[in-house]
Amino acid sequence: MNPGNTNSSDVATVKLASNGSIQWSHRFDGTRFPSTPSSDRAVASGLDRFDNLFSVVNANEGTGNDIATLRFAANEAPQSPPVSVNAPSSLSASVSNGGISLRWIDNSNNETGFSVERCIGKNCTGFVPYASLGANSTTFVDTAVTRRTAYRYRVRATAGAVVSAYSNVVSATASK
Repeated sequence: MNPGNTNSSDVATVKLASNGSIQWSHRFDGTRFPSTPSSDRAVASGLDRFDNLFSVVNANEGTGNDIATLRFAANEAPQSPPVSVNAPSSLSASVSNGGISLRWIDNSNNETGFSVERCIGKNCTGFVPYASLGANSTTFVDTAVTRRTAYRYRVRATAGAVVSAYSNVVSATASK
């Protein structure tokens, strides 16, 4: 795709609310690029993971509402980001000499990965991101554990900036 050639591209404009939800969207057929009010200003641009050119335009300064414009090859549908991703379930933990093994059920078909979060202590609540795994992952082994120390874990699916709810929380005490 040639980003400078507006005659061979279609344009999709999506208005996002401050919470990331889509307020409205519109696709233009590439015959002319819609004009934007002079108060609008581009705040970011780049290529997404599908090599689609995008720009984020601050349309209503101070309100948190932005317009993202995606440009893609004419007559091709844009790759829309997922609106939601299903949470993993049935998280379980088992202890071995090698560490703490986690296993869960992958309930989504559109995730790009999984995020494992961990906290230290029997009743801890201060979970922190601990590991990032690829799509379709259903296991993880934590080998960086201390003997006789309790750990708690939770997992969630990710799809770019979209994240699922968390799985159930599991606890295990390392024997390593």
